Amino acid sequence: MLKRTILEKKYVLPAGYSFAISEATINEPPLNCIAIDRVAFNYAMRFPLHPEIVEILKKFELALAQIVPTSWHNICYFIATYELRGLVCTARAFGLVHTIQRAPKETDDLGWYCFDNRPSYMTAIEKKPKVKRWKYDFLFIR
Repeated sequence: MLKRTILEKKYVLPAGYSFAISEATINEPPLNCIAIDRVAFNYAMRFPLHPEIVEILKKFELALAQIVPTSWHNICYFIATYELRGLVCTARAFGLVHTIQRAPKETDDLGWYCFDNRPSYMTAIEKKPKVKRWKYDFLFIR
């Protein structure tokens, strides 16, 4: 089991957030905690969540832990692109540019989802490669 100090050095959380060290599972996180895949931090996901990330999750009725890590690229880059261009980002606009689908069958689970760009739309030029075993490495944050 990882020590909290190691996590805090590697993944800096803002004031008011902390890691919960637990043997809990993704399906039953510790009380008052949320689960997030550790790899999501490598794909630009940060806390506190941008308000539009919250709206996107609400629009598609998903929890943080249901998002395939590589989809964080699409989410975060889309929001950054809108903000850099001085546009107002909305969950509706995100839905017009992206499709949502169940994660590939190799995940052996129906609860995982990924966002892909619709044909002829691109929100990130360089994407990090896919990772293996991401489903088994979650962090709990309170």
